[in-house]
Amino acid sequence: MQRTIKTLIAAGTIVAVALGTAVAADASIVTSQASLINGQLTIVGSGAVPNSNVSVDDGPTTGQANAQGSFTISASGFSEPSCIATLYDGSVSVEVTLSGCTPTISPPPPVPGPPTPVGPASGTSTTEPVALSWQPPAASPGVSFQWQVSTDPSFATLVLTATVGPKVTSTTLSGLAPGTYYWRVQAESFPPEPYFPLFGNWTAVSSLTITGEAAGQPGTPSLLSPASGTEFHPEESFPLTWTAVPGAASYHLQMSSSSTFAPGTLLVDVPESTTKAHAPLLGFETPLFVRVFGVAADGTFGLPSPTVPLTITFHAPVPPAPRLLAPANGGTVGLPVQLSWTPDPNPQVEGYQVEINKTPNFGGGCGGVEECITGLSQPRDLLPSLPAGIHYWRVRSFHGLSGPDTGAATAWSAARSFTVSNAPPQVKSLTIDVFTEGGVVLRSHTHVFSGTNEDNEAFGIVQLSTPAPSGGETVTLTSSNPKAAAVPASVVVPAGQGQKTFTIRPLQVLSPASLTLSAAIGSQSASAPLTVDPASLMQIDIEAGPPTPNIFTGGTPQIGSILTNGVAPVGNTFTLSSSSPAATVPATVDVLPGQLPTFNITTQQVTTTTPVTITATWRGHSIKVNMTLQPPPSLQAPATGASFPTGQVVIFRWHTPHGLSSQLQVADNPSFNNPVVDLNTDTAQAWAVMSLPSGKLYWRVLGVDAYGVEGPQPAVRTLTVQPPSGPLPAPVLEFPANGATVTAGQQVSFFWQPVTGAASYELQVANNASFTPPLVLERMPKGNQVNTSTLPVGTLFWRVRAMDSVGPGDWSTTFQLTVASAGG
Repeated sequence: MQRTIKTLIAAGTIVAVALGTAVAADASIVTSQASLINGQLTIVGSGAVPNSNVSVDDGPTTGQANAQGSFTISASGFSEPSCIATLYDGSVSVEVTLSGCTPTISPPPPVPGPPTPVGPASGTSTTEPVALSWQPPAASPGVSFQWQVSTDPSFATLVLTATVGPKVTSTTLSGLAPGTYYWRVQAESFPPEPYFPLFGNWTAVSSLTITGEAAGQPGTPSLLSPASGTEFHPEESFPLTWTAVPGAASYHLQMSSSSTFAPGTLLVDVPESTTKAHAPLLGFETPLFVRVFGVAADGTFGLPSPTVPLTITFHAPVPPAPRLLAPANGGTVGLPVQLSWTPDPNPQVEGYQVEINKTPNFGGGCGGVEECITGLSQPRDLLPSLPAGIHYWRVRSFHGLSGPDTGAATAWSAARSFTVSNAPPQVKSLTIDVFTEGGVVLRSHTHVFSGTNEDNEAFGIVQLSTPAPSGGETVTLTSSNPKAAAVPASVVVPAGQGQKTFTIRPLQVLSPASLTLSAAIGSQSASAPLTVDPASLMQIDIEAGPPTPNIFTGGTPQIGSILTNGVAPVGNTFTLSSSSPAATVPATVDVLPGQLPTFNITTQQVTTTTPVTITATWRGHSIKVNMTLQPPPSLQAPATGASFPTGQVVIFRWHTPHGLSSQLQVADNPSFNNPVVDLNTDTAQAWAVMSLPSGKLYWRVLGVDAYGVEGPQPAVRTLTVQPPSGPLPAPVLEFPANGATVTAGQQVSFFWQPVTGAASYELQVANNASFTPPLVLERMPKGNQVNTSTLPVGTLFWRVRAMDSVGPGDWSTTFQLTVASAGG
């Protein structure tokens, strides 16, 4: 059954409303009465599945069919803006029109008419490129269009299809092989919710014969690799190359699961700037067909290359094992050890695996060897540390998957051995790394700013020529300018290791200080240059984010933070200024120990979009950040004092300035305490609300910035919802079910169906069915739910009534509830 769903808001609750008409062909449910009058739903029918529950609009409202399939449904506080209800008995659905109900949703717009083909005339023979054109339907301006091209007049196999916007009434065909084609166009309209897009009739089918290409079109490329019939594994990438052709400013690559390349079968359909590309990781088995077009500077396609068939399969072959190159088999090496091997014919990102072991037996896998290194993308690896003595190593490469959970790996290479020298170690090298972003990003090997923080961390790395002996090896460290960069007096490289990292502490300088760090064992040493740059201004952040977009509601306080390259010395002062009195800042900000320099920005309410520039100055240099102050949202509808009958859907409309989201609030008091609607509509600037309580209501829209901060009090409007002619109907109790048992201390949610027009409710829980005081619980909630975990042990009774501006409505039926002790 086709249905359309519209989302509305009922006192903050989302309500699904069914629209449209689609009756099941084999439906047997018939109704003798179906009405919705002042929120009271009554449906009497027969023909349902015997003893089934008959639901309304997929909701909780149900009626129990008897053994003959007859049923009665009665519910108060019911709403159906379309006045068409859907009944479902677990087998079939039918839709019934509710008498006594006034629809509050407009009917769908009409289906657009067909466009009028302009050219080329049906039966035309021409060279490509060729333009297809049409005129929009006269009675349906502003529609979009879908066009299709096929090799047969029934359009069973599409060659091209696309949807274009309302002002586009033509398209250009190119890249089609000579032959006869058929084309047609239809109009599409996109009405607002709750309606789906509407599609008009297709134009009459027109034929078109393409005899070839006009002069000057791009040439036809040829695929050079991979070769026709090549197989690859799922999750295996591979290179593609093709010939360059005259007239091509770029190329267009297509990969399809079908040799027709029909729409819907394309797996890759991308522009390429050169004659090389890399296939994506296709994670499934499929036949694969590849072709490429030359594309002229104006976007016109040449003829496609001859199609090359390939296959993605778990059973694709893998190449031979890699061959080890260095170190030489049986050779003696120092540290670091450089391993290399022959490259794979189709290398994968992170596709190589290396194993190193103390014995030639590699039977234990990754967990049973000395070293297991995976995720290598290049046919080499550098090992900074290995114990002295003999080591065996081997390599293999991976090519995607040979099964759903099995890697497609080559055989292991033949194992080789090498011996790490046990000669007395020397300092092979000293390397400096400077990191930012908490040690995540390597910024420099030669420059560091003054001071240390998560954006300025410096380390030295000592590399030995051979492993440290038993007891470790002490390496002496020195700085040629310890007032600019301090290092420990020494570090100890642990026994059997060849590398050790130490922390470099950059100190405060006023101008760049170049120095040398050295690491030595006895008289032998290695050094590395380092320049310590003075701390400097980097950027100003407002609130928690980077300096964009920085759009706020005028009148909200903001906090600015000054970020520096390195660490500004304690006691220094930044100078601040603002370009507008709409945002004021303090004149100065001091640098305090261990704190990020922050400052308050006081903004004023504005009546128009107001740009502001905040400037910070330090050590003769300045940085700026822009911010925009926006006025609060402006209300559009309903007008102040508007009046609505109970149960009518009220559509609120407003305008919120760019960069802010909207917080719609409706309350029964001007202070907006405990509002009946409190909803962030994001970028939507209209919202439909139903089941507003009767009486005088207040509504407003707050501008909310990207950090969730609501703007100051904007304009407020009032409206009135007229009370119903009689008392509010009794609520329908839902949970706990009548006769339910709960455990003492368990949280219990009292829940009932909302009543149209209710401003609040009165819930009473008593230990007697007459509700004689004192009551166990009495609450006056705005919504239709109360939670509690303090009910006493025993048999309890509960009921609810709705309240509006006139007074209380009728009490609901009384439900019984048993609270059992926790011990049973």
